[in-house]
Amino acid sequence: MITESLILNRSGCNKLSEVKKLNLSNLGIRSLDSDGLKFLSELESLDISGNHLRSIPNLNLPQLKVLNCEDNMIQDISFLHQFSQLKELFLTGNPLSNADRYIAVAQLPTLVYLDGRDCSKLRELDIKVEERLWPQVTRVWEEYFANQINSKCSEDVQDVLKQLIRQLRRTPIHCYEAPEKFKRYKVESIATALIHTAREKSKKKLTPSKGQHLQSGSSSSSEIPSLSVETSRSPVKKRIFPSSPEKELIGNVQQTPKGIIGSPQKKIKVHSDKKMPYKLSEHRITPEKQCFLSLEKAEFSQKFSLREQEPFYSLRKKQRDDTSEAAEKKKYCELPSDFIPHIFLRCHSRNNNPEDSETQVWRSAFEPDVFNKGSLTTIVATCGGNLVCLIDCESGRVIKRYKHLNPQEDFYTLCWTSVDTGRTGNNINLLAVGGRAKDICLLHPSQLICYHSYKAHTQSINSLLFHPTQTTWLLSGGEDRKVHLWDVGIPSLPDYKTKCQKLMTLEIGYIVLQMVFSVKHQHLLVGCEGGLFGWDLPKAPVWKVIRNPAVIYQLPKTKGRHNSEHKIVDGLALLSADRFAVKYSGSGRIYICSLTDALTNNVRRKQNVQLAALETMEWSKCDTDYLALTTHIDGLFMACGDDTGQIWVYKTNQYKNLSKSGILQTPAYILSWPDLTFDSSDQHQFSLQLDEVLVNSVTVSEDGQFLIACTSKNLVCLWKAVK
Repeated sequence: MITESLILNRSGCNKLSEVKKLNLSNLGIRSLDSDGLKFLSELESLDISGNHLRSIPNLNLPQLKVLNCEDNMIQDISFLHQFSQLKELFLTGNPLSNADRYIAVAQLPTLVYLDGRDCSKLRELDIKVEERLWPQVTRVWEEYFANQINSKCSEDVQDVLKQLIRQLRRTPIHCYEAPEKFKRYKVESIATALIHTAREKSKKKLTPSKGQHLQSGSSSSSEIPSLSVETSRSPVKKRIFPSSPEKELIGNVQQTPKGIIGSPQKKIKVHSDKKMPYKLSEHRITPEKQCFLSLEKAEFSQKFSLREQEPFYSLRKKQRDDTSEAAEKKKYCELPSDFIPHIFLRCHSRNNNPEDSETQVWRSAFEPDVFNKGSLTTIVATCGGNLVCLIDCESGRVIKRYKHLNPQEDFYTLCWTSVDTGRTGNNINLLAVGGRAKDICLLHPSQLICYHSYKAHTQSINSLLFHPTQTTWLLSGGEDRKVHLWDVGIPSLPDYKTKCQKLMTLEIGYIVLQMVFSVKHQHLLVGCEGGLFGWDLPKAPVWKVIRNPAVIYQLPKTKGRHNSEHKIVDGLALLSADRFAVKYSGSGRIYICSLTDALTNNVRRKQNVQLAALETMEWSKCDTDYLALTTHIDGLFMACGDDTGQIWVYKTNQYKNLSKSGILQTPAYILSWPDLTFDSSDQHQFSLQLDEVLVNSVTVSEDGQFLIACTSKNLVCLWKAVK
C-alpha cells in the first residue's frame, strides 16, 4: 500500500514533542504536512528517504541536525535555508546537479557532512567564490543603485532588488571556479545582502539616537547623505584550497574547481644549465589524478603563494585609464630579461593516468579580453589528447576542462574569437578545437558547454584560424590538403542554436600545417608540407572552390644545408600587418620577411615569388618536424622550441628600417629544460620519462609575463618572466 500523503494531526503529535528521531523512509509519501510536523519541535534527525517527494515545505524544525532525503524527486533545494542547525545532509538519488551541492553548503552554515563526506572543501570553495564575486557585484551596486535606496521607503526595496539582479544578469560577472547555477545563486545572495545592509543603514539614519528628538522641519529626506555600502566581513587568511570531490559535467565539459589536494612534501631537485637550483615544491594529485608540478627557487623557503586577485582584464582596464597608450605599450611589451620555471602541469592524461607521458600537448592560446578589444587575459587554453584545458597562469590551476566523447580523438589545434551577441556589453568568447576525429567543436567555455560540433574535413584537422575582423569566419586546414572557410554564426542564447555554412574551399595540394592572415593585404598565408602559399580572400565570399593559389612563395635558401624543392613549413607567425616569420623544417633558421615587398614584386600576379629575408635568426639544427613558433601580440619578440626541451627567445627589430643583410641574428637567450628528480619516499611517486622532450609550440602572454610551452611528454610548462 502506497501512502499518497502523510498528515499528522494534533492528537497524534502531542505525544511526540520530545521525540529526537523520526524515520519515514520508503513509505511512498508524496507530500508532507507542515502542520503535523510542527509539534516535533525537539526533533534532531529526520529520515524521509525513498519516497516520492518533489518539494519540502517549511517544517518549523529548528533543532534538526540530520536530514536524509535520498532517493526522492526533489529538484529545488531552496527549502534548506530553514534548517539553520543542520550538520548532516543526504541528497543522493535526487535529480540535482553538482551545483546544487555547492548551493546546499552555502545555505547551511553549520553543515559538516554532505552525503557522508566531509564538506569542508566545498565550504572553502564557497568562501573563495564569494571573495571573487563580492567586489564585482558591489561595483555594479555602487554604480547604478547605491543612491536609489534613499529615495524609497526603507521597507519597500523589492523593486530595487529586482532591478539590481536584472542589471547583474546583463553585466558579465566572472568566476571560473563556480558552476554557472552556483554563480547565479551567489550573485543574487550578495545582491540581497547589499540591499539588506543599505536598508539597515537607512533605518539608522532615519531613527534618532537615544535622548534625541527630531524637530519639525529640521530634517528631510534630501538631507540624508548618500549611502556607501560597507561590509563587515572579517579578513580571511590565504589558503590553498583542496580539490572538490565533485565535478561539473555539462555537454562533456568538466568544471575543475581551483583547488589541489596536497600530497606529503617530497625532496626534489631541479637543475638548469644556468646553474640556478630549483626544486619541485609539491606533487599534487587531483581526484582525476592530474599531475601538477609547481616549481620554486631553492633559496626561498616559502612556496609560491596561490594568491587570488582581480581578473587580468580588469587590472589592464584600470591601468589603461591611468596611463597613455605609449606608456602602456612600453610597460607591457618589452622583452623580459629572462624567464624562470613557474609551474609544470600534467593535465591532458588519457584515462586520468598520472604516468601518461605519451600524450602530446600540441597548442595553446590566450583567451581574448571581452572588455578590451585586441587584448588578452591570463587564461590560456591548451589542447592535447581528447582534452582541452583552461589554465589560470597566475595560480597555475586548471579551472575548466573539456573532454571529447571519442577517446581516440587527439586535438591538434585551437583558436579563440570574441563575438557580439547583439546586446550592449554582452560579447562572449568562443573556442574552436579540432584534430584527428575531423570534427570542429565549438565551445563556450564560460558557460561550460560544447554547443555545436560538425564534420569539417575528410582527414585530420591541423590548423584553425578565426578571421581577425570577420569574427564568425573560421578557416580550417587539414591533411585532406584543403582549407575551408566557414561562417560559424553567433549562437542564440540561451539555447545556443547556430547555423554553420561553408563559404569557400581552397585546394592546396599539400598537407596544411599553419595559417596566418594579414588584414592590411587581405591575404592568407598557408604553410604546408610542400611550401608556402598565398591566397587573396574577398571581403564577401560566395561559395566556390579555388584551386590555384595567388602566390607560391619561394623560401630563402640556407647555406650549408640540404635545400629540397618542397619544404615543410611548420612555423608561421605574424609580427605585424606586414612582416611575418617563417621556418621550414631542417633549415636551422627562422626568417623574417616583408609581405609588402613580396606582393609589390608580384604586381603582375606571377605565381612564383622569391622571398627575401629582412632578418635571419639562428635556430636549432634539429630535423624534427611540426615545431611551431610564436610571436608576441605586438610582434616585439618571438619564441620557438626544439627537440631537446629548449626554448629559443628572440628580440625582433619591429620598428627599425631593416635592410636585407645576411647577418645571422642570435637569440636573446635560450631557456634550458630543467632536470626533474623525485624523492622515492613519496607515496604518489611515478616515473617521468622525459628523454627527448619536444616543445611542440610556445605561446606568450600579452604582458610578456608568462610563456607557455606545450610538450610531447604530456606537460604544459609555465615559465614566468624575471622582473
